[in-house]
Amino acid sequence: MAKRGSYGKRLKFRVKLKKKTIYTIFGFGSILLSVFIFLSFIASGPSFEYINSLIRGYFGPFSFFLPIVFILFGFLFFRLKFSLSRPNVAVGFMLVYVSVVMLFRSGYVGAALFQNISDVIRPVGTLLVSLTGIVIGLIVLFDTSLDEILKGIRSTNEILKKLIPVSLFKKKKDFLSNKPMIVKGEGKGPIVISNNIKKDDALISEKLVSNKLSSGLIWEYPPLDLLSEDEGH
Repeated sequence: MAKRGSYGKRLKFRVKLKKKTIYTIFGFGSILLSVFIFLSFIASGPSFEYINSLIRGYFGPFSFFLPIVFILFGFLFFRLKFSLSRPNVAVGFMLVYVSVVMLFRSGYVGAALFQNISDVIRPVGTLLVSLTGIVIGLIVLFDTSLDEILKGIRSTNEILKKLIPVSLFKKKKDFLSNKPMIVKGEGKGPIVISNNIKKDDALISEKLVSNKLSSGLIWEYPPLDLLSEDEGH
């Protein structure tokens, strides 16, 4: 007689994969998903339109940056030897992305995160959490300290000031507004005439003034003595 339970044994199908192979599969999956998301913004077709509407509904206007998250995680799974494949880059960018989506309540995900956290620590606390998440994400992303980030912001501000001079936005002065006018006389050298001429009432009568020139000079009629006849003629 056969032993009891000998027919009840089943062969178990086991697949043993190396860790590197598993990471490679996840890397290809992340890159492929990011490509599909990116194509949904530029390509036409019912499938791409459905994917795009679904992503926009969940993440709102910031859904355009979602493929970058999957690309960075794809590089992380590939374990490539360059800067974008480091863990701090993918994790830091994801923290910044989630914090920005929550701060602006972008899409269903942003609104849900903001509402759930606001129920615990109120909206003001949620704003502080979002801003703190952005700062921490930037620190992790660039693998640096807060002081170095502030120095980078200052240096960027100085570079922008050099590229875009502030003097371009200032009002230019009129060089002729306060500059005195010089009229050359005959043999007497230059005579400086101010734009603001004071009129002496004792010497100049209002009846003798016919017109004022634009330069500030005063036109006078010639004296009446010129019309009188000389004696002896």
